[in-house]
Amino acid sequence: MKGRRIIIAGTSSGCGKTTIALGIVRSLVQRGLKVAPFKTGPDYIDPMLHSVAAGVPSRNLDLWMLDEKTVQSLFIRNSLGADVSVIEGVMGLYDGLSGDDTTASTAHLAKVLQAPVVLCVDGAGMSTSIAALVNGFREFDRNVPIGGIIINHVETSEHAALLREIVEHYTGLPVLGYLKSDSGVHLDSRHLGLVPADEVVRLENKLDRLGAAASDTMDIPALLRLAESGPDLADPGSEAAALLPSGLSAAIAVARDEAFNFYYQDNLDLLQLLGAEIVPFSPLTDDRLPSGVSGLYLGGGYPEVFAARLSQNVSMRASIKAAIDEGLPTYAECGGMMYVGKSITTRDGMEFPMLGALPV
Repeated sequence: MKGRRIIIAGTSSGCGKTTIALGIVRSLVQRGLKVAPFKTGPDYIDPMLHSVAAGVPSRNLDLWMLDEKTVQSLFIRNSLGADVSVIEGVMGLYDGLSGDDTTASTAHLAKVLQAPVVLCVDGAGMSTSIAALVNGFREFDRNVPIGGIIINHVETSEHAALLREIVEHYTGLPVLGYLKSDSGVHLDSRHLGLVPADEVVRLENKLDRLGAAASDTMDIPALLRLAESGPDLADPGSEAAALLPSGLSAAIAVARDEAFNFYYQDNLDLLQLLGAEIVPFSPLTDDRLPSGVSGLYLGGGYPEVFAARLSQNVSMRASIKAAIDEGLPTYAECGGMMYVGKSITTRDGMEFPMLGALPV
């Protein structure tokens, strides 16, 4: 596969790589390009935002859960038909499973996919020191193909010009653009990361604004040229890729609303490949489980934020509890497992009854 691909990495969490990645994705979409978005590692929330920005599902590329061959295969198969693939990193570029090596880091993924890296740097309060930071990241591992820099949190165009001159003079790496601080595109966070896409007010407007800003202050053609610089990739195949439809069928109810939305798209794809019909429903707003389903999947999310509404939907709670008691095969994880317990106690000490299917 000769596909344009680029990794948007950061110096640390909070440096702005999600904002920059969303701006680049939206700018490319606004230019009429088909973008395949991806996220490094086990993250549910950023891919939701990517999916809205690109108009197609975002995928996770996790070198802890999956081996290198499977990650390569998933990336190639999910990039087919796209004009360019944009991969957002996780934490800092070299942050992986431990402090001993860089396994499962963004740098590791860059090597596995042979993808050029754009390093996002927070430029607030910086001048010449930014060159030392950039040089440190480049010299730490010369096998990681850092191809350019984007500077975030720039206050003025004059500040941006100064930082560009410093970086290019001392490091030789091109500065491919910057983003100014803009409260109008700020994305709020809570205890597990950014607020999920379903809860962001005027998200489409913010994404359009980010795309316009990226077009104004980033060299999008240069980013595309850098994305073209990676070598051809051949699909190595994987166990999942070799699976054939089972010939069986099953309707599986999957909770999808503001309270339950932490899912990996490839998991849902695999269920469908094996013959499942995915039937979405809302524990928040629907009256009862969809009829005729033969399985239930309750994923993660923020049930603690919506505990009062979940508890008040008595008919849904009764419907799910009765189905589980009657033997409906049920998989619940994370927030979904909180929902099947007896109650959720929120930070302010309020206790809300849940399903009571597990005596905890």
